[in-house]
Amino acid sequence: MEALITTIAEKLSLDASTVRKAVGTILQVLGENVSGDAVDRLVAAMPGASELVAEAASEAGTGGTAGGGLMGALGGLMGGGNDGGAIGSLIGRMSSLGIDIGATRTIAVDLVEHAKKTAGPELVDEVMESVPALKQVL
Repeated sequence: MEALITTIAEKLSLDASTVRKAVGTILQVLGENVSGDAVDRLVAAMPGASELVAEAASEAGTGGTAGGGLMGALGGLMGGGNDGGAIGSLIGRMSSLGIDIGATRTIAVDLVEHAKKTAGPELVDEVMESVPALKQVL
C-alpha cells in the first residue's frame, strides 16, 4: 500500500499522511455500505489495507468497516438507490481531510486499479456491483 500512497501523494501534491487517511476512509466507507464479507476479503488481500482502515476508523471515531460511509455518500450525490448515502458520506469525510471531489475520484480510481492487481478483478467487481453509484463516479 505504501507504493500506492506515495504515487497518489506525488500525483496530487498531497502529503502521504493525508493520502493514507483518504485511502483508509474509502475502504472504511465501502465496508460500511457493502453487505456480506466482500470488503473484508478485499482489505485482507491488500497488505497494509487493514491498518489504513483502522487508522481511518480511529480518526472518524468509529469502529472498523461496518456501517455505511463512502459509497452511500457518493450514491446520495449521484442521486439514487440505497448507496446514495454512501457517496455523500464519502464526499463529506474526504472534504474534512481537505480533499475535493476531483482528488477523491483520482484516489478512488488508483485504489481500484491497485485492488485489481493485488486482490483480483473478480473480487473488485463483486464490491463494485454492490455499489452501483460508484460506477458512475469511476
